[in-house]
Amino acid sequence: MKPLLAIIITPILLFSSSIDKKTINDNDTFLINTLDKIETNLEYIHKKLNSSSKYLDEFITNDKSQKVYYGSYIRIENSIEKKESKSIEFEPNIDIRIYLPKLKEKLSLTIDNNENRINQQYEDSNENTNYTDNDYNIGLLYNTIKKDINLKFKLGVKASTSPYIYAKAEAKKVFEINSKNNITIEEKIKYSNRYKLDNYTSLQYKYNINKTIDLFNHNEYYINSDIKNDNLYNSLRLYQVLNDKKYLNYVTSIKSNDYESNFQIKEYRSYISYRSYIRKWLYYDLVPSISWERDNDFNKKLAFRFNLGILISK
Repeated sequence: MKPLLAIIITPILLFSSSIDKKTINDNDTFLINTLDKIETNLEYIHKKLNSSSKYLDEFITNDKSQKVYYGSYIRIENSIEKKESKSIEFEPNIDIRIYLPKLKEKLSLTIDNNENRINQQYEDSNENTNYTDNDYNIGLLYNTIKKDINLKFKLGVKASTSPYIYAKAEAKKVFEINSKNNITIEEKIKYSNRYKLDNYTSLQYKYNINKTIDLFNHNEYYINSDIKNDNLYNSLRLYQVLNDKKYLNYVTSIKSNDYESNFQIKEYRSYISYRSYIRKWLYYDLVPSISWERDNDFNKKLAFRFNLGILISK
């Protein structure tokens, strides 16, 4: 808990103020020097991580080269969320990628605890999903492109109280309509002895309004062979780049399924996600949200989430 609190307090200190101007300057100098030292250490960790991945890649393939590796990374994110009428929730997330390009084009060793939230293509990791699994897993991920279709295959082990093996396959294709419009179709299939067969099908439309604003309409269909409930998820997103360090994501979504109903809407949700990078490796999210759930007679519920992340990458 103490390390978590220390991480949470850091950005607060960055923006804290004081009446004494000299104290402000002293604090600024101390914080800047501290962040500089942390950045130097993180650069060293990133260098060692990639030199290790290079050694492992060359050892397995018995093929040495002068190429410098830099594709491996580590992302650590801590979230604190307060929902109306509920206690505060803490959620740590980690995502580690160790790339092994010589072994099989784009093969990587992965360690993470929530594949649905981390490393998404847009600057937001707060999107709800129909199926989440927060157990940590270790797996081998193979990513390649065949005839403009992005293919991913993963075999891994979930490190839960009762570990189990799972296999996952993904296929994604982007159809470029013109310079401002495209459609992305994605299919995900996952199988494990515990959750049987999961199937996701998504269709996303993207419209580029201007250089800084993109509009997304995302639609997802999900079904599990064991539970056998059809789930639909629809969201409208407006993603805005404020500058090279600040981003905004406006999201409104609808969830529905056929559990004891003919696809009645089960939840409406809207939120704004504001992301700011204090340094290239340190960021935070401020996420106020409001939701209306059928189980709660569609009475509104407010929530606020604060994320603090460290990204160790190039």
